[in-house]
Amino acid sequence: MRLRVALIGFSVVVAGFAWLAATANPTGRYVGNNVAPAAAAWVLLVWILMRQPVSPRWWLGWVGFLVPALGLSGYVHLAFLNDWRGIASGAVTPELLFFFLPIYAAVAGGIGFAIGWIVGRALAEHRRVR
Repeated sequence: MRLRVALIGFSVVVAGFAWLAATANPTGRYVGNNVAPAAAAWVLLVWILMRQPVSPRWWLGWVGFLVPALGLSGYVHLAFLNDWRGIASGAVTPELLFFFLPIYAAVAGGIGFAIGWIVGRALAEHRRVR
């Protein structure tokens, strides 16, 4: 039951993130690309729930992907939406920001996933040794 609640809750988060990406993007281009890291995290969550529901490696890898990928992308979208420090009003080519942002978010998420995976593996080894 808790796993279903987690999936439904994260689905709401992804929907909210998609709304933020669509609202913050003034041109409306690359919205799908900007939602792609969140969609990848959703697909990974579904896979984890179906195949590895108790594996700390996968859960920590998922959290490791989620925090930097959605954190970076969400922060930049919020900054652009609220024009923090004139980021939106002073932007000459905002399309370039929204073109490259999902690439940066995916790379940051991949690094975070690797770190989470390694920590989860060490945690599983530590539990096995005890």
